[in-house]
Amino acid sequence: MSDTQLAERDTRLAELVEMAADEPRKARAGVTRLARPLPAEKLAPFFERACRRFAAAAANELATWAFTQARKADKNHPSLVDMDRLHQVFLEFTPMGVVAPTALRNHVALMGERLAPEEAYRRYNEILDAAFAVGLVPYARIYPDARKLARAAKIKKARAEDDLTARLLRTGALRYASHAVWNAAHDSLARLTEGDEEFQRLLIAAAPDTDAEDDPHLAEEIQRMWLDALVRAQAGVHLTEEWFVEYAGRCRPSVLARLTGQAGVRLVPDGRAETGPAADLLSDARPGGGRAHGLQDPSLWATSIVDTADLAAFAERDPAEFARLLDAFVVDLGHYANIDYSAALHRMWQEPAIRNALREKAAAWKAEAASPSLPVVSRAVHRLLRLADHDYAELDPAFTDGLQPADPVDALRTALRRGIPEELHFPHATWGPRARGTVELVQHGDYLTAVVGRHWARVYTPDGQIPDLRMVKGSEDFVLWYDGEEFLDSLRVRGSLVTFHARIDGPRLVLTFDPATRNRRPDGPTESEVTFPGADEPSRVVFRDGVISVIAPGGTVTARLPYQLRQKLTPERPAPVYPPGWWPHLRPVDPDGSAALRDLDRERAERLVEAALAGRGPARDAWPKPVPEISEPALRDGVIGHARDAAQCVLNIVRLRERLGLPQPAQPPTPLRTRPDLPAGGALAALPALRWVEGVVRDAMEIPAPSEPRPVRVVPLPDPLPGLSVSFGATGVAALDTVWPWKTERTRRPVLEGLNAWANTMRGDGSGRWRLLRLTPEDGMHREDASGEVWRTPRGVLFFGHYSRHDKMMGVWEYAPDGVFDPVELPGWRELRTPVPQGWGGADRVSALRRLLGERGPLHPDPAWVHELAERTGMRTTDAAMIVFGIRYYTFTHYLPREAFPAEILAFYPEGGRHEVPYSLQDAVTECLMPDDPADLWGHGPDIARAAARYLELRDAPV
Repeated sequence: MSDTQLAERDTRLAELVEMAADEPRKARAGVTRLARPLPAEKLAPFFERACRRFAAAAANELATWAFTQARKADKNHPSLVDMDRLHQVFLEFTPMGVVAPTALRNHVALMGERLAPEEAYRRYNEILDAAFAVGLVPYARIYPDARKLARAAKIKKARAEDDLTARLLRTGALRYASHAVWNAAHDSLARLTEGDEEFQRLLIAAAPDTDAEDDPHLAEEIQRMWLDALVRAQAGVHLTEEWFVEYAGRCRPSVLARLTGQAGVRLVPDGRAETGPAADLLSDARPGGGRAHGLQDPSLWATSIVDTADLAAFAERDPAEFARLLDAFVVDLGHYANIDYSAALHRMWQEPAIRNALREKAAAWKAEAASPSLPVVSRAVHRLLRLADHDYAELDPAFTDGLQPADPVDALRTALRRGIPEELHFPHATWGPRARGTVELVQHGDYLTAVVGRHWARVYTPDGQIPDLRMVKGSEDFVLWYDGEEFLDSLRVRGSLVTFHARIDGPRLVLTFDPATRNRRPDGPTESEVTFPGADEPSRVVFRDGVISVIAPGGTVTARLPYQLRQKLTPERPAPVYPPGWWPHLRPVDPDGSAALRDLDRERAERLVEAALAGRGPARDAWPKPVPEISEPALRDGVIGHARDAAQCVLNIVRLRERLGLPQPAQPPTPLRTRPDLPAGGALAALPALRWVEGVVRDAMEIPAPSEPRPVRVVPLPDPLPGLSVSFGATGVAALDTVWPWKTERTRRPVLEGLNAWANTMRGDGSGRWRLLRLTPEDGMHREDASGEVWRTPRGVLFFGHYSRHDKMMGVWEYAPDGVFDPVELPGWRELRTPVPQGWGGADRVSALRRLLGERGPLHPDPAWVHELAERTGMRTTDAAMIVFGIRYYTFTHYLPREAFPAEILAFYPEGGRHEVPYSLQDAVTECLMPDDPADLWGHGPDIARAAARYLELRDAPV
């Protein structure tokens, strides 16, 4: 082609470029016509020249088209492709933004085919770097292509990704990347920025360009990914006030909370941090958190995880914090059955720092136990009992000196006469009897912001709710409050608060930062005064260390209420505890009931405590006998709650004196009385509920016997039986369990105490007048509503106990005065399992067992008993051993090592062995091994013949 022709072609190309803006289709067609006569080797350079011209004229679409045509020419004539020239072409044109993603991906494939893997990977990165240098990410799939070439070059995936992300960050190109690129960079961003200040700062600088993405939804998603990446990278430590001013409104509240927490000292300098009770009122509002561990977790102190020497060093290093955690450790004593807390206390006692701390705590609790304030004495006695239960008196002989707990009945009477919180309410806020979820309350002057659940907040004044004033709750990390003009959200950082402006923008909450108002905080006092109905003087309401104390004139504490910013609402507690500054705005619940409390005498206080011993349900059932003037359920339940605290305190004092061998100062309440030779110890708490049920049965026996069973009343069930480890019908099992030599004093004592508790009741007298029925609804529907029903039968009484949804089973106690039981046929019910007879027992037998065990010591186990039971029944010796000795395979895993048992006993338990007789049947058979006369155990051994007969009777029955 002559020079004249080339010049004409260039002139024509220039004309086509000029018309590109107005007539792009004609310009494209003209370029195509100009290219037709060109030889193959000239096509690609011609289209590249056209691409340059179009790009210079800002006709980018035509430029991209021209570049693509050049690559098509290469594809049609592969033999003419020069890879070195082509590399220079891509280095030139990719930064211009005219290379279509398909063209670049095809070039990646071509490099993979024609170049050595290392060279292909190097050249690809050069092309990307050329684009990154001008702030351009050429296409979305740069990560998959980089991984593909790296894999061929034997470069690890993570290294390739990290290298690519590092170049995106250092060049600043990540700001302009697409959603797909941000998504692909997720893992490598986390790796690069972890602990690396340079990359953290580069990530902060990579704030996405809001104009780089046309789709608003994707642009918002990119912002979210960037902010999430900042959180993961802990990059908040480098963020400035200016950053929060610009970007806080773009953050989701949960992300903003974490970034603010990371910024820490930048937003709350050392001189500006505020701590103390006012900040503690909002102590729930803190980002992160995490669980305590090691020395900071008292539940681990008795385990091998925490070294006693480390604890001692902790006690010397930070005595105040150690004393606080020591309190939690004492409360936790006995929590896990497989931990020897007594031994742990002995180990800890060897360290002087811990020993001194324990003595100081014990002395303080003994002083508090003499307090006239019910909450104070209850708390102290609870902790003293924990120590006594775990042999602390053996370590500190002076433990009992001066121990004179106050009378809980008097303390209850004082509290009720001086004023209790349940006498007051805020009538304008109706939380409802079926309240669920949480409520968050924040006071600022005469405004109370209440967030119910996790979404909407409303505002109250002393006179009621402000209508149509609501705000969405964005994150649990923040404290939302109203200042009379606007809503604000405060976040706890470094013991102080950082405050943001809050507004609603469409469906979301937007928080913005203003340095001038960041130190604002709710003005909610930590102390106030309130006068209870009928009282002569006001009481003080004081918040300290997470607790609101109500202090009557003269200093008596009438109530201690754990207080948190967020409180859980339940049907049992449908109203929250109000912040201390709001108490003056509360109103009487039941003025007549309050007047009756002001004049409460000791006799009625005693009746309240006795009724409360069996639980909240029985106490309600006894109402209105103690204080008939109270008609409001909320006040009634409040009085019952305080009576239950007093009842628990009475129970704990009886147990404490019993455990320490101290005389009882007076006859305990009737439900707690036991035979002197059968102290119930830790099982004492079960006696009131057991006896209450038996009292209901006795009352029903006064009703004339009908010809057919019929319901006569419904009563509330007592609380579950705490501390009773012996089940009905298994007293013989428990008795036999106490005599074996592998039982330690620590494990034997609670079983004996449980036996003592049963022996002090009608159901544990061994008379055979009781049995337990297991029934199921005939229609297959659940029948929890039947719990508490009392039926009169021709021979006795039925008491419907707890219903199990798991197996649709109702436990029904049956009482027959003559010990004769007829088949029970109740409409709507059928028998699910074989009735459980009353079994072994009686106060005299249990007392004899205890005496013989003390005189003769543990019983020597004889393997011959196992063989005899196996021969009589045909069962395997492993099952027979489980029945005779009560040792099951899980015992070796959870309770005692195999080394604790004699070799001749272990021979019955091969490693990996299995049992065939169900546990429920094993227990029913073991019950019959216990002789009627405990002395026969030491004289003749267990009653193998009776147990074998029981097995043959029950082996095909539902047990």
